[in-house]
Amino acid sequence: MFVCGSAENIMEFIGRFDLVILLEVDIPTMLRRLDQPTRGNDFGRIGDTRKVLIEWAPGFQAQMKELGASVVDAGLPLESVADVVVRLAQDHGLMALPR
Repeated sequence: MFVCGSAENIMEFIGRFDLVILLEVDIPTMLRRLDQPTRGNDFGRIGDTRKVLIEWAPGFQAQMKELGASVVDAGLPLESVADVVVRLAQDHGLMALPR
């Protein structure tokens, strides 16, 4: 099972996962993606949510690195990011290699 996201109580549960992957993205790329009209919600586009994300992201990314998360450059095209995530899962014995 893959779980994607973050929560305030992440520290209570992070040790239960076999693999933690940080999809690291720079702020300009994050903001550009938040502004895409095809997104299904306005979080990061309205009110203070954009400012909150800009302030939160660097600290969160640093914290996940300190905890030993495997870092994936999420600024790459989506297909490349997915390929790296699958390879990491396979390398950790969490997914069978295709036959």
